Amino acid sequence: MATTSTTIQRRVREFIATHSIFEPGPVVVACSGGPDSLALLGILHALSGQLGLVLHVAHFDHRMRATSGQDVRVVERAARALGLPTHNGAAAKPPRGEAEAREARYGFLRQVAKSTGAKSIALGHTRDDQAETVLLHLVRGSGVLGLAAMRPRRDDLARPLLCLTRADTVGYAKTMGVRPVRDPTNASERYARNLVRLRVVPLLERLNPKAREALSRIADNAALLADVLRSAASNALDVALEAKAEGVALDLDRLPLDDAVAGEALALAAERAGASGLSERHRSALLALSRDDRGSARMDLPHGVVAWREYRRLTIGPKQEQDEPPPPTPLTPGRSIEWGDWAFSLDAGAGDRLSSLRIRVPKVELSVRAWRPGDRLVGGGKVQDVLTDAKVPRRVRSVYPVVVTPAGDVLWVPGLARAAVGGSESDMTLAARRRKPSRA
Repeated sequence: MATTSTTIQRRVREFIATHSIFEPGPVVVACSGGPDSLALLGILHALSGQLGLVLHVAHFDHRMRATSGQDVRVVERAARALGLPTHNGAAAKPPRGEAEAREARYGFLRQVAKSTGAKSIALGHTRDDQAETVLLHLVRGSGVLGLAAMRPRRDDLARPLLCLTRADTVGYAKTMGVRPVRDPTNASERYARNLVRLRVVPLLERLNPKAREALSRIADNAALLADVLRSAASNALDVALEAKAEGVALDLDRLPLDDAVAGEALALAAERAGASGLSERHRSALLALSRDDRGSARMDLPHGVVAWREYRRLTIGPKQEQDEPPPPTPLTPGRSIEWGDWAFSLDAGAGDRLSSLRIRVPKVELSVRAWRPGDRLVGGGKVQDVLTDAKVPRRVRSVYPVVVTPAGDVLWVPGLARAAVGGSESDMTLAARRRKPSRA
């Protein structure tokens, strides 16, 4: 067995070097106490001197089993035998599903990484896990990129055991003198991954005894394609990006015509805005949104992020409450008022230099308020058509000002249109200017 252990260590060391998985320094080793994670711990400990790694063992109790509190003792015993520190955490309450459990676990692991200064979190996924992930992504319709499945290194997550089978890790764990945790939930077909492992993969192995290896090769080949596509998409995104204080804004006319590159560029933009892990359904809908040019439209993305298109401009960012317009405000001759992002001055005299936005208005009571559906210009058409023709974004229209008479007749849409009314010597001058840049 010593020879087998040495061979496994060598394979993992070569895999780490090939994929540049670690750099010297602190590393968090996620350890559940199962055979895979114990083997991960033992192998990295054996290689730590050669690789310059300082290991920190982290265990998270999901509270999904009555006996899960005992798992930490297995982890602590293994870590103590290797002279390594442990960091333990637990969920406040049992998670409602696999996704919630994973989110809580990774959140804890990243807290440990931050506290220890580690740039890497080592996970014990094997080639068998890779094959199962490919099948899960395939049946969920995740597309070619989804077939890349798990990568040896992605962001802060490191998977140095993807070169090993589950049989390898079980065998290695037996040499460590610690009895691994046996999680009974791994036999439950309630969970999709278990169903794939227990039912689907054995059926595939009847067709091809090396089905797991074949599925892992698919992941490797898809990863090569994914890297090329992601590089092209990153360049395309840089070309389409616009400067914006919040969220990510793109000039859609600058996106490439190729749907594969454009779709991945949009997914990257969503990721930068906080909506990581887009499903294929989200990706397709986002691409369709970007290809349209009719008015405005929006769609919700994961993690409270929204994408809204205003003609040929797409913004991706956190959801925002609709702005409430200021109340209707009377216009008083000789005085200036502020209304939202605008300032108005009625009959301030010849010395008024507010703006080049000026009109002559009848000497009647006037006020400024937000546009309302059904508003019409005196002697003209609908104000809504004016805003649409001027491509005023839908989310800005609710706070766009109009100047009205007591009867609600619209005399002026500043900067866009004015009513067709006759002039008189008693008319007054109304001027307006923007106090803030347009949010369009």
